[in-house]
Amino acid sequence: MPATAQQDFGVVDSETGEILVKDGVNPWANRIYNQTEKLTTPNWVIDGFLADGLTIIAGAPGIGKTSALVPLAAMAAGFISHLCHISIKTRRKVIYVTEDAAQVNRILFGMRKHLKRHTAPESIGFEEMNEWFTIIETHRSTPTELALLAHYCKNKTNLIETIKGPLEVPPLVVLDTASATLALTSENDNSEVAKYVSCIKETFLRMGMIVWLIAHTPKALDRQEVQKMTARGASAFEGDANCTAYLFQDKD
Repeated sequence: MPATAQQDFGVVDSETGEILVKDGVNPWANRIYNQTEKLTTPNWVIDGFLADGLTIIAGAPGIGKTSALVPLAAMAAGFISHLCHISIKTRRKVIYVTEDAAQVNRILFGMRKHLKRHTAPESIGFEEMNEWFTIIETHRSTPTELALLAHYCKNKTNLIETIKGPLEVPPLVVLDTASATLALTSENDNSEVAKYVSCIKETFLRMGMIVWLIAHTPKALDRQEVQKMTARGASAFEGDANCTAYLFQDKD
């Protein structure tokens, strides 16, 4: 009987079950984590506030998730607003994948005259904003299509000069929202959701990128009920993420 393909683990002999490693290289060898002698701090996207990895950001429909997150993502791109003092040490390019590109564009258009670079007081021009903040219209994607998106986003990695030489800074990718970007048959199916979350980790995160996955909560809750908040759908959304954050609106 002929041998059959087995993903990245090479080829499996259908008669003996023996794994015939492609090119003599076992893919598990590429997953060895190099230990360090000293404890290191997390890699921050927004200093002291949001770290790298996969962050699920959930809020009730219409509560203002996009209106809040576009300015926050702009800060990650190195633009600061007169409205707050949140800062970053390392700017990175942002790819904002959205179901409403016109809304994101309107927010950026309104912000641009008030934004400054995090390193200089000059105003931001359209060309610079367009270079550091890319808007992509989303569609419900299969895991394969997400992998293609990851490879496109990886090309947005920028280089910064350090005392140790050039350093790659992978981009921040915002998927707004999960329901518009992931072609889920049922968002309540844990195995299906886990497949997509695993795909994000094995593509975007394995290539060093940071992902904010925007989701909905089942209903609007206020500050007193924050412990009851959860992302709508399967528990794998939150259970498999590196961090979960919630947006809510105070009654006042």
